[in-house]
Amino acid sequence: LEFVRRNERGLEPELVEVTVGAGESLRLPDVVANRFGGRGVGSLTVRSDGGGIAVSSRTYADDPAGTYGQVVPGLRATKAIRGFEAGRLIHLRHSPLPNDGYRTTLGFAARCRREMEVAVELFDGSGESLGVESATLPPMGSGQLNNVFAPFTDESVENGFAVLSSTTPGCSFHAYASVVENRTHDPILVPVVPSSSRR
Repeated sequence: LEFVRRNERGLEPELVEVTVGAGESLRLPDVVANRFGGRGVGSLTVRSDGGGIAVSSRTYADDPAGTYGQVVPGLRATKAIRGFEAGRLIHLRHSPLPNDGYRTTLGFAARCRREMEVAVELFDGSGESLGVESATLPPMGSGQLNNVFAPFTDESVENGFAVLSSTTPGCSFHAYASVVENRTHDPILVPVVPSSSRR
């Protein structure tokens, strides 16, 4: 397991080894706290010296009434969005009211050994561009854009989408959206899908 804390360079990640027996399944509760000695946010890379391995995680909040959160599947490095490609995130939502509707957060993980830029163009459901945002990712690190539509519109967005591309030659990245219900803070994960077009 290789853990890179957000906004830190990941060329020398924190490393922990675990063993999964043949044909077995292993669960690691609160992996950041229990395996990497503390709290924090970042990206986790899993490498196997054996055969294929399936990876999944859950991120959640612990409320007195119970937990709520979302499953985050493992993503293969070969599925990252490369420089000559674009990625698309669909069914994004935004409300200007903090206690009603939804907000959208975007997350990124770099697959690049130098600092890279990711450009994000936001659209409403009709295909009208609302604005362009960018994220700077440290080498092999991660980043996040919170409430991404808020700087560009005071209107509700019920069916928006984002088109993502790397402006750094030779680099690739993973991305996702988390569409969060403003009243309950319950999130829905939206994985990026490759797109043949930057529009």
